[in-house]
Amino acid sequence: MKHLESRIRDLLSASPRRVEEKPAVGEAAVLVSILNGASGPQFLLTRRTDDVPTHKGQISFPGGIRKSGDRSLQSTALRETEEEIGVDRNRIRVLGAFHDFVAISGHRVTPFVGVLPGDDPLRPQAEEVAYLLKIPVEFFQNTRPEIRILNRFGADVEVCYYHYGEETVWGLTARIIHDLLQELKLEK
Repeated sequence: MKHLESRIRDLLSASPRRVEEKPAVGEAAVLVSILNGASGPQFLLTRRTDDVPTHKGQISFPGGIRKSGDRSLQSTALRETEEEIGVDRNRIRVLGAFHDFVAISGHRVTPFVGVLPGDDPLRPQAEEVAYLLKIPVEFFQNTRPEIRILNRFGADVEVCYYHYGEETVWGLTARIIHDLLQELKLEK
């Protein structure tokens, strides 16, 4: 796990971030949440409920729209993570910010990569999070995503899909994982 943390920290501090310049309807941030599992590092993902206003039932990283009280986008990612999964934001080790992306909602999304403390209980917020998924980073390293071209609002876009058992990680979450692992040269 320490080796992965070191590689991510080095990548995020040494590489120039791609900052999305396209007009956006707002700003959002997510936390690419990493846990140290028994068999190695895992991404912690949430399955959204069917009651949330957007992205119903989708698998995502904890995160959301920047609120006026958030000092920074990193603050947004940490606040949303604490609200959604119950981990104290002060105990998350943030390794850095990754490239910006524009979500289908039109929001500019900045992913931050962070390591969650192993001894904090996870308490998903029932209104937003149906359940949590812990998927080994190794699964994404060893699996090529399915790529589909979809027409979104009149433009063809490349969409990534990872199939993990009965779960499908797709869209922006899959793209962030894919791009991060490619830049880390961890994808096979």
